[in-house]
Order: sequence, then structure tokens, then C-alpha cells
Amino acid sequence: MRAGARPILPQHRLPPETDMNRPIHTLATLRHIETLAGQAGMPLMDRAAGAIADRVEQRIVRGEPILALAGRGNNGGDALLAAARLAARGHRVDAWLPLGEPATDDARRAHAQALAAGVTLVVAPRTAPALALDGLFGIGLRRAPDAAACAAIDWLNGISGHRLALDVPSGLDAWSGQVTGCAVAATETLTFLADKPGLLTHDGPDQAGDVHLATLDIPPAWWPAADGACYQPDDDITHRLARKQNAHKGSFGCVAVLGGATGMTGAALLAARAALRTGAGKVRIGLLEPALAVDPLYPELMLDDAPAPSPTPMSRSWRSAPGSVSRRRPRNCCGTRCSAADRWCSTPTP
Repeated sequence: MRAGARPILPQHRLPPETDMNRPIHTLATLRHIETLAGQAGMPLMDRAAGAIADRVEQRIVRGEPILALAGRGNNGGDALLAAARLAARGHRVDAWLPLGEPATDDARRAHAQALAAGVTLVVAPRTAPALALDGLFGIGLRRAPDAAACAAIDWLNGISGHRLALDVPSGLDAWSGQVTGCAVAATETLTFLADKPGLLTHDGPDQAGDVHLATLDIPPAWWPAADGACYQPDDDITHRLARKQNAHKGSFGCVAVLGGATGMTGAALLAARAALRTGAGKVRIGLLEPALAVDPLYPELMLDDAPAPSPTPMSRSWRSAPGSVSRRRPRNCCGTRCSAADRWCSTPTP
């Protein structure tokens, strides 16, 4: 953008608490939040169970069978306590513990509450459920699931009913998004406190299905600065591009896109179209091998030859964009010609 130009989208930096820009924190931060909640007497597992039960009731009809698969840790405790909540609301709920009895105090309390609420403990699933809760492993998993866990995961992946993963699909690394061995292929994931990077990258999007966040009403003052953010724009962003009636394309900045060898103009076109869609006033494409006189979908894009290579410093006009060769002196994205000496641009292409 040239000096003095108006920012393209002044609204693009949104506060962390909005759905548009949800913060991502490290495992250490999440564990610290859990510790603070314990010290404050805040029942996070109870809140998670309530969020799970509410989500389940949006997915099934009363009377349809529900199965809670519970591991030995607190992720299994979440599943068992949610099963107790659902049973108390009149649902038919079974619980299956394929990895053995609960191993943490919170999970043991949840197990007792599930039995007291009328949840049926089964040694193997009696029928295919309409919905299954995946509470085998949580965000602390750092190894490949063993044979018993993979057998349960394979069974779960084979059902036709809804598969709701709790926090992360079991077997998925919550931080890298990698699957080692086996992992639940969820139709939906309800994650707690904050988004996990593993749900957003690598194998995560394929394993997690639709991802929803339950923040569990943590006080905002407890959170440190986020380590990253999950940007999730609305399907229709036009309401955020509202502009004054007395405005023109020169008021909203310029974007230069350089690239596109023979037969490879697609990436440059997609990048330029995205710039237009997100508010840039003028967009110029510099192509290595021009193949189009006009973009038929976005004729307002300006197509040009890319700057020619030269040992001289790169043009200030193209410096922030990838570039390549041209047969004539280029214009910058706002239409000003580059100097004859400044024609070299580098292309950071992987």
C-alpha cells in the first residue's frame, strides 16, 4: 500500500473473544488455566459435561441410543459426566470403557455419577448408537494408541451414527495435527477452552469434522496473550466492506501480485481475486508469461507483464510481492511507472 493510503480493512484486527479471531494457546497455558480453575473451585468438567449434553440434544431425538466411549483420564471423565447429564434428562445412555477403569480422581467421580444417574455400563456395545461420544484420549496424548484403543477407534469409525469427539478426536495430536497409528474420524468435535492448532492443520481438518468451541466461561483476565489465532470469516463478508458513498477504488490501497510461468497462472489469479474480495481498491498482476488479456471472472483486475530480471535493486513498487520477467518497463500496482534502474524482483516460491 502506498504511503498515505487508507487501510484496506480497518476492521480486520478483531478482539480475541470474537468468533472471527479465536485465540490459540499452548498446552502449558491451558494446563495453567485448569490449575487456576481448580484453585478457584470452578468445576470445568461439570461445565464441559453440560456443553456436551446440550450439543448432543441438538443432534438426536429423545429415545435414540447414545454411547459414551470413555478412556481412563479426564477426557473419559468428560464423557462419563456428560452421559450422567443426558441420562438425567431422560436419554438412553450406555458407557463403554474399553481401556479399563478411570485412573484420575475426577474421572472416578464422573464414573460414580454416571452409574448413579442410570447410565448402563457395557463390556461391549449392545447396538449401533445414533450418537457416540469419543472420550478415549484428550489433548495430552503423546504416543500412538495401543491395540485395544485402535480396536475401539476402528469400531467407532465404522458406525453410521454421529461421532462427537470431545476436545480432539482420539489419536490426533492436538498440537501438530498428526495421526500416528489410528485416530477417530469424527463428524463433529466440541473443543474446550480454546482452539487447538492440531484441529486446523495437517490431518486435523479431515479427522475433526465440524469444530465447535466451548469456552467454559473462563474469566478473560486469566488468559495471557495468545500464541496464535484461528481466523474464521463469515461466509458473506460484504457487510464488513461497507464504504462511504463518496469513495473510489483509489481510496482503498493497491496490491501487486507477480508470478505465473507458462501454464501456471492460476496461483497468481487466485491471489489477485482474493485481494479484490477482501477489499483492495486496485489489483495488478504481473505475469511471467502473459496468457490472458482479461480475467473473465474479475475484469477489474489489471494484467501486465512482470518486471524483467536485472542486477539492480528491485523496484520499490513490486518489492513486497513475488516477481519475475517482463518485456517492457512495468507499472506499479497503482499505475506509476517504475524507474528504468529498478526492475529486479525475487520470487519466494517453495
